Amino acid sequence: MTKRYSDRAPETYLNFLTLKFYLNFILNHNKFIYDNDTFDTLTETFLADNIVERIKNDFSPTMLKRLQQRSRKGDRLDFGDHVTEIIREVWADEKARKKLKELIAEEINARLATFDEDAFAQEGFYSRCQECKELFELSEPEYTILLAIYISEKNRLRNDSGHNETEQTTFIAKYTDLDIGMVEKAIGSKSKLRRYGCIKGNDEVTEDIKNFLLGSSIGLLSDSFYKKFDGETLPLEYFPEKIRQHGKMIERIISATAGKRSANILFYGAPGTGKSSFAHAIASGMNKRLYCITQQVKVRENCVASTPEFRFGALSICQDQIDHENSIILVDEADSMLNVYGDNSSRGDKGRLNAVLDDATVPIIWITNSDADELDESSRRHFDYSVCFKPLNTSQRMNIWNNNIQKLNISGLFTEQDVRSFASRYQVSAGIVTQVLKNIKGINSTAETSKEDVEMLMRSHCELLRMQEEHGRYMPVSNYSLDGLNIRGDMKLESIVEAVRNFQREGIRKKKDAPQMNLLLSGPPGTGKSEFVKYLGSVLDTKVAVKMGSDILSKWVGETEENIRNTFENASEENSIIFLDELDGLMQSRNRAGHSWEVTQVNELLFQMENFNGIMIGATNFSSNLDPAVLRRFTFKINFDYLDDRGKKLFFERIFDTTLTESEERRLCAIDMLAPGDFKVVRQKLYYLDNGQDNAVRLDALESECAEKKRNIFAERPRMGF
Repeated sequence: MTKRYSDRAPETYLNFLTLKFYLNFILNHNKFIYDNDTFDTLTETFLADNIVERIKNDFSPTMLKRLQQRSRKGDRLDFGDHVTEIIREVWADEKARKKLKELIAEEINARLATFDEDAFAQEGFYSRCQECKELFELSEPEYTILLAIYISEKNRLRNDSGHNETEQTTFIAKYTDLDIGMVEKAIGSKSKLRRYGCIKGNDEVTEDIKNFLLGSSIGLLSDSFYKKFDGETLPLEYFPEKIRQHGKMIERIISATAGKRSANILFYGAPGTGKSSFAHAIASGMNKRLYCITQQVKVRENCVASTPEFRFGALSICQDQIDHENSIILVDEADSMLNVYGDNSSRGDKGRLNAVLDDATVPIIWITNSDADELDESSRRHFDYSVCFKPLNTSQRMNIWNNNIQKLNISGLFTEQDVRSFASRYQVSAGIVTQVLKNIKGINSTAETSKEDVEMLMRSHCELLRMQEEHGRYMPVSNYSLDGLNIRGDMKLESIVEAVRNFQREGIRKKKDAPQMNLLLSGPPGTGKSEFVKYLGSVLDTKVAVKMGSDILSKWVGETEENIRNTFENASEENSIIFLDELDGLMQSRNRAGHSWEVTQVNELLFQMENFNGIMIGATNFSSNLDPAVLRRFTFKINFDYLDDRGKKLFFERIFDTTLTESEERRLCAIDMLAPGDFKVVRQKLYYLDNGQDNAVRLDALESECAEKKRNIFAERPRMGF
């Protein structure tokens, strides 16, 4: 329905229905009425004065006298009272009530006869009523009951208005002049009016329908419930291989269930990871129309979030209206409908959700940003298939950048290195990447300014979303070299680097017994473990995914294990090196475990190491604390020690860009427990001091640094006795 009507014309259809329903109530109600408000409709339609005059003229003097002399003062007829009070006083007398009903009926029927029913079709209210009837496919009794409930509320003719009806169903039956059994069926729990969200639990019209009938909502009524998706759709090949495999299975499931039953598909996980876009792509790939259930309803100038009750009704309407064989329904932002734990909004009914999942007649894709554990287990079992969307990794973000650059035809503005840098530094959603690049095209960015423009736009988003920008913190220092490091044993670091390079050349291990590439770096703090990992990532041109214990450990049971799995899965997808710093915090010996979860997290890490096809590096200052099974899973164990005399001289002269005299060299070699990190600390300490370029001052600072280190080591030793 596309025709809209002016709301400026008098709503005579509303007045007509009001009188018609009111007349039904008057004729069908025989009980006492306590409140004058019940007769306000007669005042509002200018009939009350006529009725009072007819009471004076048509009632016999004997009856009037009896009404005026009634024993109960509150019910005694007094023509000096307000007209509604006079009518109520007459109604209070059972003998006079029958005559009063006749008078009221005559007056109302006379007024109803003055309406031109052919003119109703030109009115906004009439057109909206008909639109409701057509959209919900209401029968005449259902349509009558919906309007009767709406008008009874609008005109305050309710149970609390004084007509002493204890059952709303009975009142509706009187108001519509319908059989009470028919009313019970029309407003029952499985009725259309309930399923479509037209009426709510207390037999009142829902706010959404009220707003539409009032003319507050904008557009067609069907648009308030669902809309056909006509936006841009990415082809399936734009998505990662793993997601594309899920897409193929979903297509097979939907095709297999066609004509037999519906398929319910769940997309869950991190926001901004392309769940909605993937749903669009699946529908497009299957040549099916995609209908999206409304998330918000426009009321006057404001958008208000829809309740789960409304959205369930919208889903039911959509299923009944669309072509089942050639359509898919998308329920985005479905957290409240899915009864998600911890959701602050109004939560949907679990029983209703499970019934909808069981009775669906069209394939439905449900989307939530919540984790699987936040959904009720009984509901999870009803889904035919589910896909977990994890936070985007660097390679996925690179694909998003490249796809958008290609789609917007701005390839000449960025190099591949630019895209790699953007994807690594800005860990934002696909929507933000698209928005930024659209702005780049809109402001006519040039090749000379585009990189700076992207950085400015991205920083704005990162600040707004409180996101940390990555600055390549795992790139080695400019003057870094393996030369001078003190590695215990016969294995040289150069050989380790070559071994890792050979592992990469072979690619994913194809043989069952092919060796893994797990490196354990141990030794005192500052001896070069982390810098070596940076160096390795640089020379191999491979991203290093750094994880500290604090990044993985969680206070929630089971979440640490999940974080471990995600770390290995993400590294596998983007072929990055996993670097677990301070490994002993994650993999301490199970013999010392005081809780079961401490054992399970070590077991999970062992399992992931065993099945990981990439490069994994762990670093620890205390290798003796590690679980023995962990130690066995490292291909190479590299022990970094304090610098020897040669290393001390090499690092001093390289870091400070100077040459040592013989006496200075002897003084340097006499400093115990000197590590590469000490030189970096001293250089930073002296950088802005006037005497910071003097070797004697540098040596003083190194001696002080190592003395402090010894004191700390001694302090950390366990004390004996009490």
